[in-house]
Amino acid sequence: MLRSVLVASLLLAACKDTDPPSASKPAAPKVEPPRTGPELPPLARTGTVDAPSAVPLLAATPQGITLDGKPVIALRDGTIDPADLEGGAGGRKISKLTAQLSTLAAGAPPSTLALALDPRLSYDLLVNLLFSAKQKEAGWKHFALLVNVGSTTRALPQQRGA
Repeated sequence: MLRSVLVASLLLAACKDTDPPSASKPAAPKVEPPRTGPELPPLARTGTVDAPSAVPLLAATPQGITLDGKPVIALRDGTIDPADLEGGAGGRKISKLTAQLSTLAAGAPPSTLALALDPRLSYDLLVNLLFSAKQKEAGWKHFALLVNVGSTTRALPQQRGA
């Protein structure tokens, strides 16, 4: 029993913090790099592809939705105003977005639309964005969701035929 007490006291002494934090030295604040677009969700797995280049970018943040950097509609804390939805609060189609996407697609057949979505946004908003982009008049069928893998922007591709 004496041996157990001795081993326990040695373990406690070994685990004791020998350098207590100094009250006079405050911790340095964490500095985040400035962001120019939506915060992308981080991903720690493989299975991504290179982020598409020279394709339109549909971006959404809690403040609003943009298409190639141009504002489409404002959001309030990530929520669409029912007046911006066709059919009101129960609607899915964002008419202004569908109109801008159809204008963008008029020059050439649509290829892939890159999506940059802030991870704080709801799945419901993602459904509204995809529903609006897939409308017949807009014509978009292929999407690439942008994610961060370490410090590199990559894409989760949509399966063709899906």
